[in-house]
Amino acid sequence: MPSHPPRRCAGAPPRRPGALWRVRALARGRGRDGARGRDDRGVSSIELVVYLPLLFGLLFVGVQVGQVMLGNQAALAAAREAARVARAGGGDPAALSAAAARGEAYAASIGTGVLRGADVQVVALDGGLTVRATVTAEAYALVPQLGGRITQVAEGPVEVFRGDT
Repeated sequence: MPSHPPRRCAGAPPRRPGALWRVRALARGRGRDGARGRDDRGVSSIELVVYLPLLFGLLFVGVQVGQVMLGNQAALAAAREAARVARAGGGDPAALSAAAARGEAYAASIGTGVLRGADVQVVALDGGLTVRATVTAEAYALVPQLGGRITQVAEGPVEVFRGDT
């Protein structure tokens, strides 16, 4: 039995390497054609430089959206409180001014760090049968130019006592 591989004839097609050779070549970093693969050193540093600002940008946008949504909720709560005071007061001018003062105080207390410069306006509609409270304020922002003007409205009928009939 010969100990060396059989010789090939001169014109015979080249022998295709077996599957084991491919596995070893890929493990050594060589491609299918046997060429040396690219060196991947430093790629993760470049990926970090590209993706980290995008990640921080998404985080920044998420915090900003949360601040604006929180400002909307605080302004709506202040508008509801002002409308409640105006409705319970009967909708007369004294009740409307008391409701506006209560709405501003409520916005200042609940909107600390959330709302800036809250303005509360309470008006009577439909001949004094309905009141509307409007709260307008600025939402706090990480960058002042990205904040927004927030406007929330609460409206309801004036409470009227009607005796039993």
